[in-house]
Amino acid sequence: MTIKNRLAEYLKQSVADLTVWGFAILILFASRLGLVVCFYKAIKDWPSWPEWVAVFGRGFWFDAQIAAYGIIPLMGLSLMSGLWPAFGSMGWRIRQGYRWGLFAGLISYCAANLTFFHEYHESFNSWVFQIFYEDWRAILETAWATYPIGWGLFGIAALVCVLAWLSEGIFRQVAELRLSRMPLFALLVCVVFIVAVEGIALRGSYHSRPLKRRDAAMTEHAFLTKIVGNPFHTLKWAYEDARDMGLFRNVHIPLAESVLEQMAQSLWGVSWEGEQTYLKQTQCQAKGPKVAVKPKHVFLIVMESQNNWPMIAPYDALGLNPELKHLGDAGYWAKSFLPADVGTVHALCSIMTGLHHAGFFPNFQKSSRSAYVTALAPVAKRLGYEHVLFFDAGYINWQRMDIFGRDQGFDEVLGAVSGGCDSRTEGRVWGLTDETLFANVLDKVDPDKPSFNLIMTITNHPPFMLTEAQLEAKGCPVKDCPEALKDLDDDSVPMRIHAHTWYGDHHVGKFIRDAEERFGPALFIITGDHWSRQFLNQQPELYERTSVPFILYGPEVLKGVVYPEYTAGDHVDITPTIVELIAPEGFIYHTHGKDLLAKEVSNPVGFGASTIITPDFIFDNKEGPLTRLPWAREDAAEPDQKELRERYQALKWLSQWVVFEKERAIDTQVGEVKSVLP
Repeated sequence: MTIKNRLAEYLKQSVADLTVWGFAILILFASRLGLVVCFYKAIKDWPSWPEWVAVFGRGFWFDAQIAAYGIIPLMGLSLMSGLWPAFGSMGWRIRQGYRWGLFAGLISYCAANLTFFHEYHESFNSWVFQIFYEDWRAILETAWATYPIGWGLFGIAALVCVLAWLSEGIFRQVAELRLSRMPLFALLVCVVFIVAVEGIALRGSYHSRPLKRRDAAMTEHAFLTKIVGNPFHTLKWAYEDARDMGLFRNVHIPLAESVLEQMAQSLWGVSWEGEQTYLKQTQCQAKGPKVAVKPKHVFLIVMESQNNWPMIAPYDALGLNPELKHLGDAGYWAKSFLPADVGTVHALCSIMTGLHHAGFFPNFQKSSRSAYVTALAPVAKRLGYEHVLFFDAGYINWQRMDIFGRDQGFDEVLGAVSGGCDSRTEGRVWGLTDETLFANVLDKVDPDKPSFNLIMTITNHPPFMLTEAQLEAKGCPVKDCPEALKDLDDDSVPMRIHAHTWYGDHHVGKFIRDAEERFGPALFIITGDHWSRQFLNQQPELYERTSVPFILYGPEVLKGVVYPEYTAGDHVDITPTIVELIAPEGFIYHTHGKDLLAKEVSNPVGFGASTIITPDFIFDNKEGPLTRLPWAREDAAEPDQKELRERYQALKWLSQWVVFEKERAIDTQVGEVKSVLP
């Protein structure tokens, strides 16, 4: 057979493949539309038509990719038919049966997602893998009693028959095509076009990169965000989330009574008697406000990859953080301060929940569907802040931060999309620049309504997209390493990378000046989410590679506040510090941390993922030598490392107990939490 006939056979069968592909896309599109129809009452604020068009338009690419994966076997059949024309008739017969199975599988899978959405108010997430730890028989019996399974199966069968009948009619017309009559050049063009379409579909994109999870961040609308990705993508993301949070490593094993007793003795020196012990020992009563005037607005700024080291001698000669240095000098800067862990999500979870990072992700646990008793946002509301907002420079569907933030009490969660950033815009891989983010904050916060605002920046993050020209245009003076630091600089990190720290610092300072002018007396708290992993060389000291700043600023608000000369802390201490600054005397709250400004804390300590810090010393939380800090007091006594390591382990046990005790209450009480743990 000639090349022309082979190409004609390949093209004919490929057209049939695209027919199946089109029907598969139609099924996935219908499943998304079905979610809207079935759960339209869950749409609080009805989106505009442009939002609907954008969401379904982006959803098409997710659907096209999955449908393309579904017809890969058919693509193989078409290729074989082109190479060996005698295989053509067999290829048609196999395709006839395959489409029945594909249509049935797609419809059944989408129907299963529909029931999951009904139960959990979102498409497949990490909780779907809880089924491996559940009673399958009980689950099936519950499903049969709750949902019309019989009618559902009948409906699926009917839909499969209808689609198979429609596609059969198209197949017959395709089979009658006489493509061999086409000119060879036309056949070649059509074949190239078909291959290109299939390649683009498999990538889910014609852009320079394939389709990714962050491309589902099309809108700040909670419901629309949930339906952009189809059930196949959401299951893939669910698996990644479950793997990352350790679901497959049995982190849900209940703590033994002996461990709980050890925990209570280590933390409080009392016997463990369950929830009552927990609530009693974590309850605090505010001693009365320290501030001169209660701030109408509070801004808690978490800076991406912000280290402490650029602010201490001799590194301050680099000029990376002049604004933070000024804010710390004019307000208060706690030098001995550690982040919750090595990642942004860990830091945000600890700051939001008031729980130490214990090796799992609270944002993926069922218990996070309502705020923990130590959570920040509900406390802010009780302090009188009417509008509690979370501004994230990134795409808020990442790590479920949109859902998690709202569940933990934030009124709104605003991210890259609200700032006008399309998730496919190259150069904004992770989201908004700090400049745009802070402009968005100034625009969204109502000056007349008391507000508490958590702000997460992102520019100081790989791949460090700002060019030297862009940095120079902003006035960045960081171009070369100062002569005094040449011996420390091994050129492993270009100065352009370090200059991103200056960029973040520059815009934090500008934002605070703009906010003071717009909002009047306000309180600003500044910290870093984690260390940057960027240093002048590859051998930074322990403090330099693990510490982040904690800065309080607000001249009018903090006027007269007496700061401790020496303190130490971590992210979990942020909430109690804010409360003790602002709250009226007798205000009741729960915390796992402490007030960083309290005078009565004789031996303050901060606990990080890999490090423990005191006002004078820092050491690894597993093993390693004790390191004296540059500002340590000469007469400072060395801390008991063993005791502090045991205490940190107890704090992690405590967080684990809170999360999974609350989850157990949900499981045993059919979703209604009557436990004293909120």
